[in-house]
Order: sequence, then C-alpha cells, then structure tokens
Amino acid sequence: MFTINFSISSPDSVGYSQIITTITSQKKQDYTFYTPLRIIKNDWNIEKQRPNNIYTKKHKLIYSFLNKIKIEVSALLHEYHTKKEKICTQKLKECIKKCTAIKYIHSIKKNSFLYFVNLYIESRTHLITHSTYKRYMVFLRMFRVFEGYSKNILTYLI
Repeated sequence: MFTINFSISSPDSVGYSQIITTITSQKKQDYTFYTPLRIIKNDWNIEKQRPNNIYTKKHKLIYSFLNKIKIEVSALLHEYHTKKEKICTQKLKECIKKCTAIKYIHSIKKNSFLYFVNLYIESRTHLITHSTYKRYMVFLRMFRVFEGYSKNILTYLI
C-alpha cells in the first residue's frame, strides 16, 4: 500500500516553486522526486495538492500532468507489489519524468477504455458540431482524471 502526495519546494529568486512527488510505503519509507513542473507558491493549494484554479490553461496542464503521474506511478507500484520485487527508484524517477513530457500527456494506451472513447469521438467529428466535439473532449478529460482516481483506489485496496 502506497500513498502519492504532491508538495512544492521553497520558491526560487523568480518566485516559482518546483512540484515534488512523495511516495510513502506502508512501512513508512519515503521516496521523494522533484518533477520539472514549476508553479508560483500562491497558485498552489496545499490541502488538495494541486493548483488552486485548475481551469486556467497553464494550471489545467499541470493538473493533468499530476493525474498522469498518479496513474503511471500507481501502475508501476502495483506491478512491483504483485511481483514482490524491490522498488527501483531509478524506474520511478524515469516514470515521473516520462509523465511530464508534453507528448506523453496526449498518448492513450491501445485497447483501453480511453482509447475506444477517443476512437468514437474521432469517428464522429464529421457528423457533429464543434460545440458537441468540445463537450465530448471535456468528458474524455474527465475519464482520464477518473482513471487516475480508480487506479489510485486499486492501489490502496491491495
């Protein structure tokens, strides 16, 4: 059983803080990783461990990166747990770095629920209006967030 938490470092000279990922095992062992994501200290919600306003373009992107980190790190930790292997911090670091790449945030694994929803939306673009397409994309983003939430729950149940 692991918990994944996000916090920020102390601000640099410009006022930006780096977002830190902390993974705590049930044996109270902490793994701390600095992400390349940066945010102004006043824009960070400490209690919710995310940006204050997730509806602005910049903060929405950061929030989606944080969700992707939760999904992928939970999957990797679940894999370690099922194989009863020792946790490799280098693999966790690479996973977090890969999750924060711009091209990765838009990638969807084949044969997943998100893949088929995206395929459906793309097949209907010539039939639907632009506003309906935007609405579909909002639901697709919500499914991505829910996928992170559900995988996080699965990790806690193990």
